[in-house]
Amino acid sequence: VADARDYSNKVELPAGSGNCSRCPEGHSCPQSGLASLCPPGKYSRGGRGAVQCLNCEPGTISNASGATECELCPHGRTSNHARWDCYACEAGEYAAERGQHPCASCGPGSSSGPGARNCSLCPVGRYAPTDAARACEPCPEGTTTLAPGAVDCDVSLPTGAPTPLPSPSPTVTAAPTAKPPPTPRVPKTP
Repeated sequence: VADARDYSNKVELPAGSGNCSRCPEGHSCPQSGLASLCPPGKYSRGGRGAVQCLNCEPGTISNASGATECELCPHGRTSNHARWDCYACEAGEYAAERGQHPCASCGPGSSSGPGARNCSLCPVGRYAPTDAARACEPCPEGTTTLAPGAVDCDVSLPTGAPTPLPSPSPTVTAAPTAKPPPTPRVPKTP
């Protein structure tokens, strides 16, 4: 019997079981007769071929020892190989799907804060000329945009006209492309 101080995460398999015994789920069995608990970030379904614990794939985690499977990271978060925690997508990125890896960049004309599930189109009066915008930029004085999701401010205002206030912008899942997101139709209010 092994000393508990040296093998606190190991269990002894039944005597005489040798290589023919089934390794318990959540363990690896690299040596005959000895099972090791899988650490966080790894998992095992057990069985005769479980000589080592497997790494959780990117976008998944196991946050406890002895995992039998990895869990998907929630929307707006992801993970790297063999992780025990999910981290938030950076500002200018998003994760629309659970388990998504890597986070996708917001397209031009949209932005996001950290941990976003979706990107938001820039409101009228603001623009984002490139991918992965952390925030939409205000149009220079004397210019504006005509619709949400603009990549530049190409409308000149008459001299002395007030700059329009930004309108609420719809939230969209922006595809990670170099194309600007489609401009949604906003119904006219009576």
